[in-house]
Amino acid sequence: MDVGMTRHDYEQFAKYAPAKLQGDHYFLQTAYSDENYGFSYMKLLDRYTYIDEKGNANNARKGVFIDIFPFDRIPDDPSQRRSQITRFKLLESRIILKAGYGLIDTPLRRLKPDPGPDKLESLSELKRQRENIMRQYEQTNSKYYKNLASQYSYDREILSGTEISNLTQVPFEYLQVNVPTAYDDILTRMYGDYMTLPPKNQRTEKHISRLIMDNQVFLLNFILEAIFLGKYNPLLWHNDHLGTGLELLIVDLKTLKTIERVHKELPVGDDLYRHQPIRFELVDQMTTALRGFSQLLNDYQVTDFQLWGSEALSKAINADFIADQIFLKTGIKLNWLSISEETYYRNQAVLVDQHQKKLQPKQGLKYLVGINSGNTTITEFNQQSFLYSTYYSLGPVRIAEDLQSLRQSAPNSVEVLSDYIDSKLSDYKRLLPKEAIDGPSDLILLSSMPLSQMTFKEAHHHTLTAEQFETIFDQVIDASDQFLTEQYGVTEADIPLLLPEILLIRKLIHLTQATTLHFSHNTVLDGLAINQAVREGYSKSDFSAQTITAATNMADHYRVEPVHCQLVTKFALHLFDQLKPVHQLTSRDRLLLQVATILHDVGAYIDAHEHYLHSDYIIRHTSIIGLSVHERQIIAAIARYHSATTPSEDLSHFQQLDTSERLLVAKLAAILRLADALDDDRQQKIGQISVSIKSPELIITVYSNENLSFENWEFAYKSQFFLKKRLV
Repeated sequence: MDVGMTRHDYEQFAKYAPAKLQGDHYFLQTAYSDENYGFSYMKLLDRYTYIDEKGNANNARKGVFIDIFPFDRIPDDPSQRRSQITRFKLLESRIILKAGYGLIDTPLRRLKPDPGPDKLESLSELKRQRENIMRQYEQTNSKYYKNLASQYSYDREILSGTEISNLTQVPFEYLQVNVPTAYDDILTRMYGDYMTLPPKNQRTEKHISRLIMDNQVFLLNFILEAIFLGKYNPLLWHNDHLGTGLELLIVDLKTLKTIERVHKELPVGDDLYRHQPIRFELVDQMTTALRGFSQLLNDYQVTDFQLWGSEALSKAINADFIADQIFLKTGIKLNWLSISEETYYRNQAVLVDQHQKKLQPKQGLKYLVGINSGNTTITEFNQQSFLYSTYYSLGPVRIAEDLQSLRQSAPNSVEVLSDYIDSKLSDYKRLLPKEAIDGPSDLILLSSMPLSQMTFKEAHHHTLTAEQFETIFDQVIDASDQFLTEQYGVTEADIPLLLPEILLIRKLIHLTQATTLHFSHNTVLDGLAINQAVREGYSKSDFSAQTITAATNMADHYRVEPVHCQLVTKFALHLFDQLKPVHQLTSRDRLLLQVATILHDVGAYIDAHEHYLHSDYIIRHTSIIGLSVHERQIIAAIARYHSATTPSEDLSHFQQLDTSERLLVAKLAAILRLADALDDDRQQKIGQISVSIKSPELIITVYSNENLSFENWEFAYKSQFFLKKRLV
């Protein structure tokens, strides 16, 4: 139940109620009676109760409450209304953040000291400014009133002077209370069909997660999950406690300076790694958090943003349902990241951060290791040059879930865990690409969960030598939960994850010959921000070389003939560049063509007959750093149609692509077919070509001292598809 009053009555209530409540177990909580309370409306609290309120985890007094809202006069002019609500929302956001409100409570938050006098003084000033904005039109003759703190859209909680002054009495338990005579119109405007109950599975407590009353504790539906949200424009957003949270990042793309960062804990490991659907309550928590994020973006007047879901979440049994529910309830489309994209963006963030801070590892070789709840990615660099990347379905939460039953019966859980990790990484050395370099290295650990928190809590980057790590390992391997909490500050929730993680890291240190272990809190979100800054032209960084190197490593693995591959790539890119006025494709499309050209013959490793079909399959089922699953499908289709088969002869497969994708595949496949025809016999008779457009003709001039009869015949055959696409 909520109570609403006009501003005059609200001020009178605030003035006289505290005296009336003296000696009683009620407390009138306002922005001024409780310095840590940040909201613009009052609460009447029961002192004999305590609650954990969702979204309000700070040091303000907590208890069972009734909200009391002021209805302030608002201007008639729409532009003045927009100006007032914008200024109010911006101040409201600043106050909430400054008052230390968090999206979720944690043991570490409780250890934070109360705000100092200087901070409280500035907070009080912000509260006064906010109240002045709310009361700006108090002395006008405006006919409309609004609860400016309303969570609903602006127009839904506006009351006319007639509605707010014409009252009638209705029974409420043993009382008769005044309500607007037009209550049915007002409630319908706010809630729609307010007399119909929601489905049973949606009748959950929306505000409170825990209630303590009469020394009894009640837990009220506090259930969560994990994803990504991203925002793009001169203000950008979002990242990565993969599989454990929803995070919003707002960034100035010109400077890559963080404007705002908000994290919402949403653990879904229990469901994900037990291969169960994500529960409806968790999905509901996601959409609620996203609506809160959307409001914050709206406060900053950010309108262009994207939502990203982690690869782990995309593997949920009901991932499609999750995406659908998010869209239906928020209007936001959920885009999935592949594990290779997550690695790519996280690498970007670390490399840019190291460059800006002029941080250089001691060794020339460095490994970037990303550990999240269910996956571990390993990327090797030699100085700044990318060498290779690989990943394993291995993370602390996944390990803990997989071995829960086994550990209960095993006499030595450490030995069981160690053997399990060894079995998953047993092929690491054997499957390394030939480009990998062996030797002493630095290991940079990304998004590690318990370990990074238990060493140096405040530093953005911190370091342990291999010897220091071993000392910590020896201290914690058989330590009690109490020791871990008191000595290292490990939270209760992280204790079950510490042993799997520290054993996994120890194994990785041995495999990579790491002499130093660095911790970095750069995330996928930071990389997404950098990537968007590049796309918008604010940054000149270019990380596409990682994708090209990964494709080349893959071609080497499948023993693609390198000279033919390099020559066809050279021809294809030259054709693409010269035909740009005609095809009008992007630089990203050029990268897709380059990767497709490098990989078009990988299928011959399986069978030279219809090798293009095998190439399609291999590309679609192999992660390539920096490419989405969607982009791999496009590359696979380009490789599929580079040889004998054309889309018109393979309609059942080709029509599975969207219309825009079919056109892109057709254009790039046509270019690749021409380039491949120029060296179809693998003898490199043609070393150079030139291209000119004399509409409606495309003239390709080749330079060679060899007999080109076969090349002429093959070129004439493969160019037919190019001509059908009418690129010129």
